[in-house]
Amino acid sequence: MALIEEVSFKPLLWKTRDTNYKRRDKREEAWADIATTLNARYRKNLSRDEVVGVFKNLKDSYYRQRRSNTKATGSGIKAKEAVEIC
Repeated sequence: MALIEEVSFKPLLWKTRDTNYKRRDKREEAWADIATTLNARYRKNLSRDEVVGVFKNLKDSYYRQRRSNTKATGSGIKAKEAVEIC
């Protein structure tokens, strides 16, 4: 949860309308900052790449689970049901 919280404090990593969203140098700096914060908080030695990988895995797992929880409508014309994730 700490990783998700730290990413939520850095909108340039997830908010496409952020002015720095497309700036790779700023994104890499933000991920390095998150890695430093988590390492200090939990006395770990995670690299920026490890932190990015863990977050990507969490995000992909969430979307995979969300997709598997939707129900097909049969005809395919109607939108799939929305699923609330607690």
